Amino acid sequence: MAEATTENRVLLTETSDLQPSPAPASSADPSFGDVLDAESIPQYEDPYERAVSYMEKHHILHVFREITEHMVYARPDDPLQFMLTEVENLMKDRERRMAEMLQKPKSG
Repeated sequence: MAEATTENRVLLTETSDLQPSPAPASSADPSFGDVLDAESIPQYEDPYERAVSYMEKHHILHVFREITEHMVYARPDDPLQFMLTEVENLMKDRERRMAEMLQKPKSG
């Protein structure tokens, strides 16, 4: 069985939006000192902070809290179907609001 090289291993938290630094130039290249500028080095972003930021941006906790409150109040026999229906209703409401916004004439 062939062993994976370390250059083929990545952390699960790495993303494709992190671009690797350019290959170092040779010492004979006069621009060698410019290779490691701040823009060419990938910036580390804490996975936890990325997750929290994503959840805040998309109001995930609010959505789950709202669905959970409705489910506990309704106590459905099929909680998964109830959650699916709640999500579908949220999506329909979002689409309706978007359509209403597009139909409103701009005042100016």
